[in-house]
Amino acid sequence: MTATTYVFGHLCRWTYADSGEPVGDGNTRPCPKCGRLPNADGSDPCLGHLPGMRAACCGHGVEPPYILTEEGDYVEGWANIIPLLPPEMRESYRARFQGRPS
Repeated sequence: MTATTYVFGHLCRWTYADSGEPVGDGNTRPCPKCGRLPNADGSDPCLGHLPGMRAACCGHGVEPPYILTEEGDYVEGWANIIPLLPPEMRESYRARFQGRPS
């Protein structure tokens, strides 16, 4: 399936800029940051199922990472996200993402 949208009334198909390959449902290429594919439900493999989080994205190396908490708070950047993680998870995330753009 090729993802489509309308631009000023014209049907457009989304393709990857580097190959021209259709994006489809977006789960055929690994994350350029962590190298993993999306979870089966399409969520981010780095941050997709953290406790207390409604939504999350690691940024995939091109955008700042963010989380949306269950309370509806939007938090951006690793320096702000890591303190919100359960204590037992913080060091693992700090080691994985230290020095990466936030």
